[in-house]
Amino acid sequence: PIPTLHAGAKIALASDFLLTVSWDAKTEQSVFQVIRFETGEVMRAWNSPFRISACEVSPSADLVVCGGAIEGQRKALFAMDFLTGKQVWLTEYAEREFHGVRDIAFSPDGKSLVACNWNSAILIRDTATGDIIQHLNLSNHTATAAAFSPDGTLLVTTGSNVSPAVVWDLKTGQRIAALIGHRFGRIYRTRFLSNARLVTVGGETEGEVCVWD
Repeated sequence: PIPTLHAGAKIALASDFLLTVSWDAKTEQSVFQVIRFETGEVMRAWNSPFRISACEVSPSADLVVCGGAIEGQRKALFAMDFLTGKQVWLTEYAEREFHGVRDIAFSPDGKSLVACNWNSAILIRDTATGDIIQHLNLSNHTATAAAFSPDGTLLVTTGSNVSPAVVWDLKTGQRIAALIGHRFGRIYRTRFLSNARLVTVGGETEGEVCVWD
C-alpha cells in the first residue's frame, strides 16, 4: 500500500513513479518519497528543511523543482536531483516577493519552467540553472497557476476570479488573449488538452471546472 500522507502533502508524477512530499512536525522537515506505482514500494526517500508549498518533476524525470520556506529564515525556489535528493540550484526570494509558490509548470521539452508565486511578475527560468530567461508582466493581475501548450509556443497564467486566465505568445512575450469566466475564487490548476483546448480548475467555497477554446 502507498504510505499514509499527512494533511497538506504534495504529490507529483514521474513516468512509473509517484513523488510525495509531507511535513513531519516532529523533525520539522519535509519528507520526500519516490513510490513505484506497480507495487507501492518506496524506492528512495530524503528530507529537506524547507516546508514545501509546491513541487513538480521535470519531463525527463531527472529533477524535482520545489517552492518552499524555512520559517523566519529563507524563502526559495530550488531544484533537487530526482535520484539522490541532492540540491542542484537554489534561488531565494525577498520577503516582499514571496507569497508562497502555488504551482510549477515545465515547458514540453523540459528546458524552462514557471513558478507561480501569486505575484504580478511571471518569470520563465532555465530548468538546469534556475536563471531567469524571460520576464512577463501581468500588471494588475496575479498568477497562481500556469501551463505551457503542447507545442511550447503558448503559456497560460491564471489567478483569482478577478484575474483572468492570460494567454501569452512566448516568442514575442505579448498577451494574445484574456479568458474571463471563473466565478468562485482563484484558479488552482490549468492544463492544455491540445494546442487549442484548455481546462482550468478552481473555486474556494464552490468548485468549478472550465473548458476553453
